[in-house]
Amino acid sequence: MLSYWGDHGLGDWSRIPLGHGKQVAQIDGTRAFIQNTNYEKGNGISIEKFQITNNFLCGKTQENYSKYPGDYFVFDLKNNDVIFFKDHSKYEIYSEINNLPLTNKFKDFNCHYKKYWHGWRFWLLA
Repeated sequence: MLSYWGDHGLGDWSRIPLGHGKQVAQIDGTRAFIQNTNYEKGNGISIEKFQITNNFLCGKTQENYSKYPGDYFVFDLKNNDVIFFKDHSKYEIYSEINNLPLTNKFKDFNCHYKKYWHGWRFWLLA
């Protein structure tokens, strides 16, 4: 139940496993974030919307957090490297070149959580 793949959070804490021992977590249903990156300032990277593909988490940082070098990012789950992009157009160019999801594919934490922890996963692993 509380293994890496089975623990979906208890009470006010929720999580989505990403692989490579990483997770997107959410506290009190308000702030989604990722930790354990090579870019660590405070409590990880706060995420507004994101998409997971292969070994990458691509996303948009939360708007009210101006402490990041850019509004969009690509997190390499395998190598723990994070690349930030100042604006939407720079991310879009990078994502097209590297076959990563475009920003119109980004979804919020609740959408990903429901998709991941649906049906049998929720009942058998929870």
